[in-house]
Amino acid sequence: MGDAAYARLNADLKSSLRSYLRQELDCYDPNGGVIESKYLPIRRKVERLAKEYGKPQAVESFNEWWLPLDARLRQDFDVEGLKPDELERLIRKSKMKPVFQAAGAQTARGEIIQDVAHMLAFKQEVGGDIIAKPDRGLGSAHTYRLRTEADIQQFWRKKKPGTTYFMEKFIQDEHRQFMSFDGLTDPWGDIVFYTAHVYNDGDLEIATTGKTIYYYNLKRAEIPAKLREIGFNTVKGFGLRKRFFHIEYFRIGEDYYCVEINARPPGFVHLDMMNHAAGIDIWAAYAKVMKNEKVVLRPTCDKICMQIGRFNRIRYRTSTKQLVKKYYSNIAYQCSLGVNLYGDWVGLILTGDHGKRQEILEAAIAQD
Repeated sequence: MGDAAYARLNADLKSSLRSYLRQELDCYDPNGGVIESKYLPIRRKVERLAKEYGKPQAVESFNEWWLPLDARLRQDFDVEGLKPDELERLIRKSKMKPVFQAAGAQTARGEIIQDVAHMLAFKQEVGGDIIAKPDRGLGSAHTYRLRTEADIQQFWRKKKPGTTYFMEKFIQDEHRQFMSFDGLTDPWGDIVFYTAHVYNDGDLEIATTGKTIYYYNLKRAEIPAKLREIGFNTVKGFGLRKRFFHIEYFRIGEDYYCVEINARPPGFVHLDMMNHAAGIDIWAAYAKVMKNEKVVLRPTCDKICMQIGRFNRIRYRTSTKQLVKKYYSNIAYQCSLGVNLYGDWVGLILTGDHGKRQEILEAAIAQD
């Protein structure tokens, strides 16, 4: 079941489906629940499928906004997996922090926003800039860095009505590094595969400055032991089973400040990067996990895969055509995209060492 027209599905997907029902799936409210009037038509479609094919064995969308819908359908059709009452701490920023702290991570102090006076008092108390964002949100959407009282007043006037917002102290350090811990768990909550990625900055900074985004994985021996320990503890703390995970941190020295967790596959080409860097098939592993099979995933290589985005609005010293020609053997994938955050052109660069990775990166982002 999906919200796209059947004609828009690619041939591989069509050949794997016994049937397909088109249904509008936009039924969530801004704070993470479902709107009953919009949910009922979806439920009726699932009832129709259940009547024809039997009780659903799994409900998954891989879409952050649809997680509450997934959970509600699991509850109503008695399907294994996260239910609505278990989902709160996985989609609300305010509910995540206790789990992060118990896992050994640092967290920025934060509170649910009440009013302007509350925001001003909080800013004065914590000192420095603060971040305001939806308590239940995705990426940097509707997220604001507030430096002054005027910024707070402007935020209050333009914030989305009916949305619960969360504020926290801005993690500010010239040496901070944005990282993620990513992977997949099996039916028993054990981690089948994990890796770590390093980013040139956080989503908010990328979105507001217009800089070119790039990020890459670390080789297995390069993943800091403390990050590995905190990541494993966090996955265990959230009780994730049969789930992909993407956990974001700011690293300052030896401290890891946890930002948020996504209990779904990380977006865009992250999984392809895992496959290229480790020589695995993460989707095949996921299929076995969903069949309750014990999975032993053995990487066949240990390389570095880096995503680079380039924008048409930027005059680069090297054209994309020249870049591809020179480093063709290192380009695992490329496409025209046209997405504000990632770029108009995106390439996956595969190398065996950071020296070559840095050479290609500098060639890709150098401007006239």
